[in-house]
Amino acid sequence: GEDEQDEGNTDYHRFDEQVNLVLEPSADCPLKEIKRKYIRCSSLATITLLKKFIALKCLGTTNQYREIDVLCDGEYIPKDHTLKFVYITRWRTKSTPLKLVYSPKLELEKEIVKPDKKTSKKNQVPQWKLQPKLNYDDDDDES
Repeated sequence: GEDEQDEGNTDYHRFDEQVNLVLEPSADCPLKEIKRKYIRCSSLATITLLKKFIALKCLGTTNQYREIDVLCDGEYIPKDHTLKFVYITRWRTKSTPLKLVYSPKLELEKEIVKPDKKTSKKNQVPQWKLQPKLNYDDDDDES
Protein backbone atom coordinates (compact mmCIF):
# COMPACT_ATOMS: atom_id res chain seq x y z
CA GLY A 1 0.00 0.00 0.00
CA GLU A 2 0.94 3.62 0.50
CA ASP A 3 3.01 2.89 3.62
CA GLU A 4 5.32 0.58 1.66
CA GLN A 5 5.93 3.27 -0.97
CA ASP A 6 6.77 5.84 1.71
CA GLU A 7 9.18 3.47 3.48
CA GLY A 8 10.93 2.52 0.24
CA ASN A 9 11.50 6.15 -0.64
CA THR A 10 13.27 7.35 2.52
CA ASP A 11 16.90 6.77 1.52
CA TYR A 12 17.19 10.47 0.48
CA HIS A 13 19.73 9.46 -2.21
CA ARG A 14 22.13 8.07 0.41
CA PHE A 15 22.84 5.07 -1.82
CA ASP A 16 23.68 7.22 -4.85
CA GLU A 17 27.33 7.85 -5.63
CA GLN A 18 28.35 10.67 -3.28
CA VAL A 19 30.48 13.77 -3.85
CA ASN A 20 32.26 15.85 -1.22
CA LEU A 21 32.24 19.59 -1.75
CA VAL A 22 32.97 22.84 -0.01
CA LEU A 23 30.80 25.91 -0.66
CA GLU A 24 32.45 29.28 -0.16
CA PRO A 25 31.33 32.82 -0.97
CA SER A 26 33.39 34.72 -3.55
CA ALA A 27 35.88 37.28 -2.25
CA ASP A 28 33.57 40.29 -2.65
CA CYS A 29 30.31 38.41 -2.03
CA PRO A 30 27.69 40.20 0.11
CA LEU A 31 26.02 36.83 0.85
CA LYS A 32 26.95 35.38 4.22
CA GLU A 33 29.17 32.34 4.59
CA ILE A 34 27.33 29.06 5.16
CA LYS A 35 28.05 27.70 8.67
CA ARG A 36 28.51 24.12 7.50
CA LYS A 37 30.29 24.69 4.23
CA TYR A 38 31.52 21.10 3.84
CA ILE A 39 28.80 18.99 2.26
CA ARG A 40 28.46 15.38 1.16
CA CYS A 41 25.59 14.81 -1.22
CA SER A 42 24.43 12.79 -4.20
CA SER A 43 26.58 13.22 -7.29
CA LEU A 44 23.30 13.42 -9.23
CA ALA A 45 22.36 16.71 -7.53
CA THR A 46 22.23 19.62 -9.98
CA ILE A 47 23.62 23.14 -9.72
CA THR A 48 20.01 24.38 -9.45
CA LEU A 49 19.52 22.30 -6.29
CA LEU A 50 22.76 23.69 -4.90
CA LYS A 51 21.62 27.25 -5.70
CA LYS A 52 18.36 26.61 -3.82
CA PHE A 53 20.34 25.30 -0.84
CA ILE A 54 22.62 28.35 -0.86
CA ALA A 55 19.62 30.70 -1.16
CA LEU A 56 17.90 28.96 1.75
CA LYS A 57 21.01 29.16 3.95
CA CYS A 58 22.04 32.72 3.00
CA LEU A 59 18.71 34.42 2.28
CA GLY A 60 16.30 32.31 4.36
CA THR A 61 14.19 31.42 1.30
CA THR A 62 14.62 29.62 -2.02
CA ASN A 63 12.67 32.33 -3.90
CA GLN A 64 15.77 34.13 -5.17
CA TYR A 65 17.90 31.11 -6.08
CA ARG A 66 18.08 32.32 -9.71
CA GLU A 67 19.98 35.38 -8.45
CA ILE A 68 22.93 33.20 -7.36
CA ASP A 69 25.79 32.00 -9.54
CA VAL A 70 27.98 28.99 -8.77
CA LEU A 71 31.55 28.86 -10.08
CA CYS A 72 34.23 26.18 -10.22
CA ASP A 73 37.81 27.35 -10.80
CA GLY A 74 36.50 30.76 -11.84
CA GLU A 75 34.13 29.32 -14.45
CA TYR A 76 30.37 29.84 -14.32
CA ILE A 77 28.52 26.49 -14.15
CA PRO A 78 25.15 26.15 -15.94
CA LYS A 79 22.16 25.21 -13.77
CA ASP A 80 21.46 21.80 -15.30
CA HIS A 81 24.90 20.26 -14.75
CA THR A 82 25.15 17.52 -12.15
CA LEU A 83 27.86 17.62 -9.52
CA LYS A 84 29.29 14.41 -11.01
CA PHE A 85 29.69 16.13 -14.41
CA VAL A 86 31.35 19.16 -12.80
CA TYR A 87 33.67 16.91 -10.80
CA ILE A 88 34.69 14.76 -13.78
CA THR A 89 35.20 17.65 -16.22
CA ARG A 90 36.73 20.25 -13.91
CA TRP A 91 38.08 18.68 -10.72
CA ARG A 92 39.18 15.12 -11.51
CA THR A 93 42.91 15.86 -11.22
CA LYS A 94 42.60 17.94 -8.05
CA SER A 95 42.28 16.85 -4.43
CA THR A 96 38.88 16.56 -2.79
CA PRO A 97 36.66 18.23 -1.79
CA LEU A 98 35.28 19.83 -4.94
CA LYS A 99 35.51 23.59 -4.26
CA LEU A 100 32.57 25.64 -5.48
CA VAL A 101 32.24 29.39 -5.05
CA TYR A 102 28.93 31.24 -4.94
CA SER A 103 28.10 34.87 -5.53
CA PRO A 104 25.17 37.05 -6.57
CA LYS A 105 24.37 36.67 -10.26
CA LEU A 106 26.93 38.31 -12.54
CA GLU A 107 25.46 40.34 -15.37
CA LEU A 108 27.64 38.98 -18.16
CA GLU A 109 25.34 40.01 -21.01
CA LYS A 110 25.71 43.73 -20.27
CA GLU A 111 29.50 43.45 -20.12
CA ILE A 112 29.63 41.54 -23.42
CA VAL A 113 27.26 43.92 -25.24
CA LYS A 114 29.12 47.05 -24.08
CA PRO A 115 32.83 46.34 -23.77
CA ASP A 116 33.67 49.50 -21.82
CA LYS A 117 37.19 50.54 -21.04
CA LYS A 118 35.88 51.19 -17.53
CA THR A 119 34.81 47.56 -17.05
CA SER A 120 37.48 45.80 -15.05
CA LYS A 121 38.69 42.43 -16.24
CA LYS A 122 38.37 41.18 -12.65
CA ASN A 123 34.58 40.99 -13.00
CA GLN A 124 34.61 39.07 -16.28
CA VAL A 125 34.09 35.34 -15.79
CA PRO A 126 34.83 32.84 -18.56
CA GLN A 127 31.74 31.06 -19.85
CA TRP A 128 31.46 27.32 -19.27
CA LYS A 129 32.41 25.42 -22.41
CA LEU A 130 29.69 22.93 -23.33
CA GLN A 131 31.91 20.57 -25.32
CA PRO A 132 33.54 17.80 -23.26
CA LYS A 133 37.12 18.29 -22.23
CA LEU A 134 39.19 15.85 -24.25
CA ASN A 135 42.52 16.08 -22.45
CA TYR A 136 42.51 15.80 -18.66
CA ASP A 137 46.28 15.95 -18.21
CA ASP A 138 46.42 19.72 -18.24
CA ASP A 139 44.21 22.64 -17.38
CA ASP A 140 44.98 24.58 -20.56
CA ASP A 141 42.01 24.92 -22.88
CA GLU A 142 43.95 25.61 -26.07
CA SER A 143 41.92 23.24 -28.28
